[in-house]
Amino acid sequence: MGTHALISVEGIPINLYKHSDGYPSEIIPWLLSFRERFMDNRCWDDSYMLAQLVRNSVTIDNAPFTGWGLYSSSVDIASDYYYQLTPTGVKYHTGDGLWKYVHNWRIYK
Repeated sequence: MGTHALISVEGIPINLYKHSDGYPSEIIPWLLSFRERFMDNRCWDDSYMLAQLVRNSVTIDNAPFTGWGLYSSSVDIASDYYYQLTPTGVKYHTGDGLWKYVHNWRIYK
């Protein structure tokens, strides 16, 4: 059974779904690194960020045809973790709706 994760970009009503290995220890370092590189090159551009995030997902999972999906944020998908890239950083929650903000590999509540 996988550890499901939904990843979104603030302002875009689409979620990137990861079927397994959605733990913060796996996803947060990747999101922080991706966001930093993207912002250095493009600044905040939500639609390009989502597209490049999908493209970049192969760097943490090399399953060519499974493990990832895209869903409208209006679709109720059960997930263990929820992550969001924002103009100010990365945040996540475990389904309780209480966002925790992440900065420089540390978690702030």
